[in-house]
Amino acid sequence: MTYIKTEMYNKIIEVLPILCVDVIIRNSQGHCLLIKRFNEPKKGLWWVIGGRVLKGESCNEAAIRKIREEVSLSVQVISPVGGVNPLHCTDQGNTIRVS
Repeated sequence: MTYIKTEMYNKIIEVLPILCVDVIIRNSQGHCLLIKRFNEPKKGLWWVIGGRVLKGESCNEAAIRKIREEVSLSVQVISPVGGVNPLHCTDQGNTIRVS
């Protein structure tokens, strides 16, 4: 996969929203799996698995990839539980989150 340079990426996220997914994984007792964030925003806080949807990727594919990357779990069934949330503005740009 080809990546764009950081400088160009930073210019893009200043003006365009970025599509992201959040993943909720629950065990049989109903507890949610959380991870400690390594990156801003919310660095160091406990959060659900998630991240940006890559070009050519569906939201389901992105969710499965993020689960594999962040907690090394392999999943096959993804059931959307939410829709597009309002635009989330941060100092790193605007994101649209799908849960």
